[in-house]
Amino acid sequence: DLNEYNYNVESVQGEMYYVIDIPAQKTRFLMMNSCDDETAGSVAWGVRYTVSAKQLTWMLEKLTEKEGWNYIIVSHVSADPDVDDYDVSQREIHNICKAVNNHGTYGSYDFTNTTNEIVCHIVGHNHRDESHVLDNVLTISTTSDANYTDGGHYRGSGTVYEQAIDVFTINYENRTISAYRVGGGNNRSWAY
Repeated sequence: DLNEYNYNVESVQGEMYYVIDIPAQKTRFLMMNSCDDETAGSVAWGVRYTVSAKQLTWMLEKLTEKEGWNYIIVSHVSADPDVDDYDVSQREIHNICKAVNNHGTYGSYDFTNTTNEIVCHIVGHNHRDESHVLDNVLTISTTSDANYTDGGHYRGSGTVYEQAIDVFTINYENRTISAYRVGGGNNRSWAY
């Protein structure tokens, strides 16, 4: 039955962050904007990295709307200081994920009894295949699909390796994540 695979998208009017829900798998993607406040934050490569208080409040609200759901956070810049090209402006995203996965609190938000889990935080700003676990939060970085040479993989123009696309699968029962690479790079897997 195709209705089993329906998904819902909920966006915030005028903002560049949104939610994708897959109810059949009790999975929620929080698509974050790593550059949502042009008046503050760090500047790198001509881009101002920030996460506004408004977006953080939105994230917290979305993390409390469901019970027993798996969350995948997706953003451009890493919130884990041990992942290359981390930016301090993203730190609060990590602190919120840490509160959820460690059954703690974040400001007035109490996650001590949550049945939700942050499965992983997927980023790509650094154009590298790397991962790290900090405070019980898995960050997965993936290389760029652009034919750049900074990701450490052969990316020969006109070859199958010119592109780099990851197809992710999550096995909630075995608590594993697999990334299957199309193009330059390798398949990868993680336990969470």
